[in-house]
Amino acid sequence: MNKITKFITTLIVIALIVSFTTLGFAEANGYPSQEEIKNDPRTIELTKEEIAQNKDIVFDDTDEPVMIPRVLPAIPFVASAVFGILAKQGVKTFVKSISKHALQRAGQRGITKHMMANTLKNGTKYTDKKTGAKILYDKKTGTTLVIKGNKVVTTYKQKKPKKVWRKGH
Repeated sequence: MNKITKFITTLIVIALIVSFTTLGFAEANGYPSQEEIKNDPRTIELTKEEIAQNKDIVFDDTDEPVMIPRVLPAIPFVASAVFGILAKQGVKTFVKSISKHALQRAGQRGITKHMMANTLKNGTKYTDKKTGAKILYDKKTGTTLVIKGNKVVTTYKQKKPKKVWRKGH
């Protein structure tokens, strides 16, 4: 390798190392200190009675650091990948979009883009008798897509169709 290539490679490596290490420090500097929180006029202290009245409210009092997932920018690409798979197979579907929530749940529950595409293509159509929701269910993988209008709103896996579902839309 010549000197210029080595120099450029070294610069790129240094830039990557610096960007990954300083990103966390910049994020940590954005949080207020305990003293700033105490002196903030928008912060109020609740008495035990007030807390008891509002016991259904979830208070996040953990000292765990907050991790911001880096996968969120990839969510639109996953949705377009599902429709890309369907387009390659020549499938036209009434579903035109997939919600961010459905894509997040798919990621959490191990549902791949191929499983979603296969369910959209070959899934059995059901309607929930209680809610009226349209459902596509793939018996082979257990993938379930809940559809509202022409949008997938959530997705999950289950072994067999629910008893409150009736076939057809």
